[in-house]
Amino acid sequence: AHCVEKVSSVSAANIFVGSIALSQMNYQRSISRITMHPNYSSTTFLNDIAIIKLSSPLNLNATDIDRVCLPNVSSTFLASKEY
Repeated sequence: AHCVEKVSSVSAANIFVGSIALSQMNYQRSISRITMHPNYSSTTFLNDIAIIKLSSPLNLNATDIDRVCLPNVSSTFLASKEY
């Protein structure tokens, strides 16, 4: 959430996927919606998560795109203050 809290409008930002190097931006998508956690705290960074909906789908079978695995909602993945 801290990465998107200052985005003034979704039309002002783009997502680049497929590389960690700015010189090799393989795929670019515009954003249709950003949803921040309703209990996000910019002071403590608790609930520091946001969902970014892309304007068009990505080919998740591409060799240079990987999915992010999220922990099960019932798991204790990070201790408090570990972020």
